[in-house]
Amino acid sequence: MVPGPPSALVGVALALACSVAPARASEAPDPPARTYYVYAAAESDDEVAIVRYGPNGAEVVDTIAVGSFPAEVEGPHGLNVDPDGRYWYVSIAHGFPYGSVHKYETETNAWVADVRLGLFPATLDVSPSTGLLYAVNFNLHGPLEPSSISVVEVATKTEVARVETGIRPHGGRLSADGSSFFSVN
Repeated sequence: MVPGPPSALVGVALALACSVAPARASEAPDPPARTYYVYAAAESDDEVAIVRYGPNGAEVVDTIAVGSFPAEVEGPHGLNVDPDGRYWYVSIAHGFPYGSVHKYETETNAWVADVRLGLFPATLDVSPSTGLLYAVNFNLHGPLEPSSISVVEVATKTEVARVETGIRPHGGRLSADGSSFFSVN
């Protein structure tokens, strides 16, 4: 009888070796040497949590209610901090029918302003070179047709442009120098 191909024998040998090898517990990573803050949106609760992560572990240090209508679930979605760290922004995905972006002070987490955007704004980014904010308008509940990217002048709280893009863009990021914005459809 002719034995099977060598690759089949190697596969059987590897399977046997794996089945008798003792399982090793994975080690927890070392904690970071410094402290980081993470902003996390709770879309179904209309809240943003600020989490401190550092040498002593992780801890929720603040929870901020966001949105304009306390009785409605507005869906905070995308988050970003401006390049100088003075403000943070959250896209509010649901609206009547449009969404918005809200601006907060990082020092106090106090609401500063909001700007109405397109349908279901999702991820957003702030240019370090121009200060403009870019938000993709996901248009989750609309027809399958091209959507848009909102360009916002945050100092004046004005949407200065709405650029057509592909169908239901969700992710979006600026290049490192802030000269180009890329969206994922």
